[in-house]
Amino acid sequence: MSEFSDDSHILFPFGPYKGQKLQNVPGEWLSKLKFGPAFEAYIRINNRRGITRLINSTAPSYIPMMTKKSLDCLNLLRDSSIDESLFGSFIEYLVKYTLGLRKFDQVEIYLEQHGLLSCPSHLTIKKPFLKPTKRTNFIRGSYSHLIKDIPDICNLSFCHSLTIGTFNEDNATTLYKYILHHLDYFEKFVHSIVVSSLPRLSDIEQETCDKISVGTVVGVIDILSNDTIIDIKCCSSDNIDYYRQQLFGYYCLHRLRYPTKIINSLHILNFLTGNILSMDVSLITYKICIEHIRNLGNFHPFHEKLF
Repeated sequence: MSEFSDDSHILFPFGPYKGQKLQNVPGEWLSKLKFGPAFEAYIRINNRRGITRLINSTAPSYIPMMTKKSLDCLNLLRDSSIDESLFGSFIEYLVKYTLGLRKFDQVEIYLEQHGLLSCPSHLTIKKPFLKPTKRTNFIRGSYSHLIKDIPDICNLSFCHSLTIGTFNEDNATTLYKYILHHLDYFEKFVHSIVVSSLPRLSDIEQETCDKISVGTVVGVIDILSNDTIIDIKCCSSDNIDYYRQQLFGYYCLHRLRYPTKIINSLHILNFLTGNILSMDVSLITYKICIEHIRNLGNFHPFHEKLF
């Protein structure tokens, strides 16, 4: 798959290569990019550290510490025979689909790889197609349903491990049968925990979340509720320092993109540990946000020109 496949709809904006796809433009002309969608696509493709810098950099002292409390009534039914990674993906897909967050980009890319779906231009990948399997056809069937039920969401969640190469058919079958056997429980989980405790976002609200970027720094915000940014996790343990840096990076990105929107707190909801982790950012200045995003992207020579 071409490294430019995710941005194949973005065209070079000027000069002798104006209107051409980025992969057809020589490096000396790509290096002239400074601003706009093509610039952001170029540095995102060629410097994939943008998001990992949010995670791996040393946390500056101005990033607030997190407080922890339990997510009420959450004690997810699990069995030791169930693969932890597959189960976490299923719960994440289930929670996000229930809240209207999941747009199934990963599913759509997977199905297009097998010639079973025509993707929007921003997701289009290079051919040739892969040969569909029995599992692929199950996923296509679930995706085609206008309203997805819980077994459908389980099928769709397998695309995460399928696309990263860790999928195990036996483990997937075990999880699917387990969910069917406990369907009443997971339906209750959706309605009593997810629906009652979290807001469902409209498409308009979601436009200010999703993928946002400033230069080389990219983030994907799950939920924006009143004055709070909320991120959904389904991890078997809580990495507090990772959470602090990731969530604070998201906050700074949102503050720069939407400076009139007031955000006072940041929350992580981990549905596997049952914890809510919170940060108070009400005293963080706009200047700190600028400096933080500037520093996160300083590995690229053009990033500084944005500030």
